[in-house]
Amino acid sequence: MKRSYVLATLLGAAVIWATTLLGLWWFALVVGVVIGLAIDDAPGAVGSAGVAGVLGWALPLLWQAFVLKQPVWTTATIFADALGFGIQQALEFTAATLFAALVLCEAGAWVGTALRLLTRPTARA
Repeated sequence: MKRSYVLATLLGAAVIWATTLLGLWWFALVVGVVIGLAIDDAPGAVGSAGVAGVLGWALPLLWQAFVLKQPVWTTATIFADALGFGIQQALEFTAATLFAALVLCEAGAWVGTALRLLTRPTARA
């Protein structure tokens, strides 16, 4: 794996984590666009952005659960039950949330890649 992929993934995850804690959950899309603009390889950009999105949303949950000792699982259970999934589906609800982060960030990476390709100068024959 290239160094730029790892750097983009880690920086992206850190920015997503920070903005998620500020309530800016949608900023994962912006981070995906930036990763798509920065990495020249489209599949690499999308993969890097996807991992950054999942880490950026999962790490705050893990931090709250294990460091701050907050009842994250209880909150997931309440949300799952309120949305009609039932109390037993809290794990699936959490997985669906992380899948949403993956899709949001990867969609941004595709947009960033498309913008980069649109602005690339073409060779004249």
